[in-house]
Amino acid sequence: MRTERFLCAAEIRMCAACGLLLAMAAPHAMDFRTAVHKAQAFDPTTQAAQYAFRAGMEKRTQGNALYFPQINATANYNRLHIDSESTLDLPPVFPTDVLIGNASGYLHGFGVTLVQPIYNAAVFAGAAELKDQAELAGLQKQGADANLILRVAQAYFGVLMARDNLELTREQKVAIAQQLASAQARFKAGKTNITDVRDAQARYQGILAEELSAINNLAVQQDQFASIVGEEPRSLSRPSDAFEPSAPEPDDLGKWVAWGRQDNLNVQSARVQLEVNNHEVDKYRLRSRPQLNLVASYQDLRQNGTLPILVAPDHSKQTMVGLQLSVPLFAGGTYNSKYREAVAESGEATYQLQAAVANTDVQVKQQFLNVRIGTQQIAALGQAVVAAKSSLDATTLGLKVGKRTTLDVLNAQQQYFSSLLNLDAARYQYLLSRLNLAALVNKLGEDDVKAINAYLTAVSQVDADAGIAGGSDVDPGAPAEGVPR
Repeated sequence: MRTERFLCAAEIRMCAACGLLLAMAAPHAMDFRTAVHKAQAFDPTTQAAQYAFRAGMEKRTQGNALYFPQINATANYNRLHIDSESTLDLPPVFPTDVLIGNASGYLHGFGVTLVQPIYNAAVFAGAAELKDQAELAGLQKQGADANLILRVAQAYFGVLMARDNLELTREQKVAIAQQLASAQARFKAGKTNITDVRDAQARYQGILAEELSAINNLAVQQDQFASIVGEEPRSLSRPSDAFEPSAPEPDDLGKWVAWGRQDNLNVQSARVQLEVNNHEVDKYRLRSRPQLNLVASYQDLRQNGTLPILVAPDHSKQTMVGLQLSVPLFAGGTYNSKYREAVAESGEATYQLQAAVANTDVQVKQQFLNVRIGTQQIAALGQAVVAAKSSLDATTLGLKVGKRTTLDVLNAQQQYFSSLLNLDAARYQYLLSRLNLAALVNKLGEDDVKAINAYLTAVSQVDADAGIAGGSDVDPGAPAEGVPR
């Protein structure tokens, strides 16, 4: 039983040795690092983030493209018919059919036009905005990677906590059943009253309800784990009995807060988003400025038919290179409205950045204190388990000599099992807080995953519904002989 692991150091070493043997016999054992790697290849949310990152990186290419020339090619093939006449008397040197008359033919040709921006402040501001959007996509990808580790940790330790809860609930059920059987036997022998039996029966029915709730919670946690990792958590490494938590490194809250303000992904994203909004303001503010472009074009035109030469020569080529200056004057007020919209959104982004910094300060302090206090809390809870076990042993002995009641023993048992569960919960919370603290300062990575793995022992952890024994040899619904209903 897990409840015996706190009795003495020799038994702890024995349990650890047995755990290693079981790990060797469990080829499908999974530790935290393995779970993270499996999730990285399976998790749909992570895969979606990968594609979002690829899409966001194209913004940089789009921004660079605004500095390069735009080249367009055109081609045409047209049927043209002319039916014209004139009342003017033309000199004999001008043949009438050159200028007027009935004619038809086909016009066809092609052209190439190049426009190279030389000065366009609005376009250049748009290019800077697109590059910042690409940077924002990179930060979002980093956030998705860190969030995956946190989600795996939450699911991983959630399964372990649910299993611990179910295992301890079933151990408590067995202990209560034993007390119920003992109370029934003593009542039958006339050594106790009906109150002890009723107390034990009530406590047993209550633990049955807790067991059903624990089974349901374990099923939910297992499904959550499988939805992220892609495999059922049939064998998970768990914290070793020689669990020794350490304080944050460095143990200086000021440094962690400073790192959070500078490196936190939410703060960085808010900072870049503000830059994006500022570029959007510039884009519409500068749109009314003159725009200068280098323009070059080439056209090749031919005609087949009897079209007049002044309408369409048989073959013409035209090449043009020059500068084009344009000044936007009025567009119905659209750009003025967009400018005011961009200014408002920039103000919103400014305050969102301030909120992100303030929120990061609070979270960093909270997780830092969780890690620091967790080291002391785990030690205190370990002593609480030892004290609760001693109290249970003393109360059980007192019942045998007639100085304590069955209810006293049941209460001592409940305190002992609650102490065990609280210790397990504190360990898992400590590990989660370490990961959260690293994530808040953008330092969560493979090294942190390895560090968490070092706290775990690779022991066989079979499914709770198959490997955790339940039930008892006592029928709690059937009172001892002579016990009134």
